[in-house]
Amino acid sequence: MMTNSVTDVARIALVGAGGSHPGTLAAIEGALARVSPETQATVVDMSLFDRRGVARYQGFKSEVLRLRPADFGLRDIFRTAGPNLALSGGARRFEQMIDAFGKLLDERSVGAMLICHSRGFPEQAMIAAASRAGIKVAQIDEGPFSMPVRPATAPEFSNRKQKLVFGGLRRLGLIPRRDLIGGKVDRFFITSPGRGRVALERGLDPAKLAVVPCPRFDALAELREKWRDRTRTSETKRVLFLHQPFRADRKLDRTEADRAELLLMDGLTELARKRPIQLGIRMHPRSDEAERARIASRFSPLAEVLAFSDARSLTDDLISADAFVGFYSSALLEAAVCGAPVAAVRLDPKAFAQGDEANKAASLSGLGLPVFDDAAAVAAFLDETLDQRELAPPRALIKEQIGEVRLQGSDEVARQLMALLEVR
Repeated sequence: MMTNSVTDVARIALVGAGGSHPGTLAAIEGALARVSPETQATVVDMSLFDRRGVARYQGFKSEVLRLRPADFGLRDIFRTAGPNLALSGGARRFEQMIDAFGKLLDERSVGAMLICHSRGFPEQAMIAAASRAGIKVAQIDEGPFSMPVRPATAPEFSNRKQKLVFGGLRRLGLIPRRDLIGGKVDRFFITSPGRGRVALERGLDPAKLAVVPCPRFDALAELREKWRDRTRTSETKRVLFLHQPFRADRKLDRTEADRAELLLMDGLTELARKRPIQLGIRMHPRSDEAERARIASRFSPLAEVLAFSDARSLTDDLISADAFVGFYSSALLEAAVCGAPVAAVRLDPKAFAQGDEANKAASLSGLGLPVFDDAAAVAAFLDETLDQRELAPPRALIKEQIGEVRLQGSDEVARQLMALLEVR
């Protein structure tokens, strides 16, 4: 664990793990520098507690603490924290983690904290530590398809296997009960009017809710303008497949995953017969070499026009493509906001292991995005739209999932964090 000198100046802790968390926190760090240049921040990287994703915390100007499970008495055998916690002392170890996180926050004179996720046990311990210390806690919802609070009546675990396994561990005292309704969180930053409405329907205290622009979409606002103004002279259009590892993660029945991927491949093959295309594939950061090889085999009929993306960021891929295909990822939503053609393949909700994931996939049609059950329809849609300069983003998409997209929208989050710091 990295350590820096202790300061007596109250600062803001920006806490995240994997996925899009680093991008969110980087945008907020930049906003704090604009709104209150004298305010110091500490970035807390908790990605090693859950190793299912990749986290890149390079480039921050503030100090970055990369927390290691071993430094807090947690074993590091499994990729997720729950089983490791059960093997490391369970509920007793959880209380010790709260104490250790509390000391960490005190050493850095943290007066307010923003966290990107609260469902993991380490995040639960961090929130509890801040709450016990009287530190104001804010949580941000991370953008499309994310909701930081559950109804008080909702079950803690979403499928039968989890209920059996974790219910048994809890009865043995090996894992604590989690607070998933946000009782210890003082402020929820929710980044679309639609999700704000849902949060209130779930029982969130209206005084805790703030609907704000998604900090990561500062970059999307700029990207939207660049995508519209891009110059395209080649007749060969680049179609980008935004891969999701739900088959490898066992989130979706493999038979249904195979069917959907084959339908997409058949649709793109038919499109390639109609016009010259290049197929780009952006692998999900969580994918390993075995999954990459499987996808290469799946799309082998298109090998002559296929190229895996080596772009460092999603933004680089978005600006270089003419159309996007996939299933239900948030990246598809961002492409639609840019005005790009987007084609999604429908997935059977009954084939999902978790209801939350099924709801995400099922929501696309209601958001106004084209969703297809037929390979020929995928090909026909792309063939018709690839030459259009710009498509209008669906209004329902903006209202329900994307929210306001504008340059430096993250400044609103920074201002509200400063307000929390001031009432310490």
